[in-house]
Amino acid sequence: MLRAEGAVSYAFQGGEPTFDRIFHAAELMDQYGVAYNALTVVNQKVASHITEIYAFYKKQGWNYQQYIACLDPLEEARGTNEYALKPEQYGTFLIELFLLWYADWKKGKQPYIRQFENYIGILLGYQPEACDQRGTCGIQNVVEADGSVYPCDFYMLDDYRLGNFNENQLEEINVKRKEIRFVERSLQLKKECIECPYYKVCRGGCQRNRDLDPASGMYTNCFCESYKMFFDACLPKMQEMAEKLKNR
Repeated sequence: MLRAEGAVSYAFQGGEPTFDRIFHAAELMDQYGVAYNALTVVNQKVASHITEIYAFYKKQGWNYQQYIACLDPLEEARGTNEYALKPEQYGTFLIELFLLWYADWKKGKQPYIRQFENYIGILLGYQPEACDQRGTCGIQNVVEADGSVYPCDFYMLDDYRLGNFNENQLEEINVKRKEIRFVERSLQLKKECIECPYYKVCRGGCQRNRDLDPASGMYTNCFCESYKMFFDACLPKMQEMAEKLKNR
């Protein structure tokens, strides 16, 4: 997987630009016929430059794309760091990106964008393959080089460590998963979320973006307003796409 993190000219690691290295890696994979996916972390800069980024990806022939909202550190309050994505920004980003993708779909030249493809699949009655669009966390094992096992790559912290494959059997790891209620808590959505007209498509989003209400013990997604903006603007077009695919 090619990770194109940040805006096209703003990819950093340890303070040093990494874009040239990412671009060269893509060129090498193109040269040798290796398929790859461009994963873009959506921060404030990306959200405000998505039209340029989409055009650049198209020019490069990067036809498999994935966009993930920038995550706030678990130990910090949401929206406090410089990269934090505000709900209105994310909603506007989703709308702009979808309309670009939809225009290319009308021409029969759209790239594969994982999130949108899954939404169309949901409307057609298919189970989404992306865990953040299923409405519940799945059972998976993310393994570090030392054998440490975690339930998700968004939760690779000591509090969520399930064990170590050098020391523990899979049965023990699964017992630990149940003990911390990793999957079960993702089912605890507030009533207003379940009753939302968009729930069947949205399904509450990724657990990593949900906030716990201590009074009720239930969760709501911090990007709830983003998704409402997006579905208000774009669901009719997605339904049109699904209907055309159904009748092909």
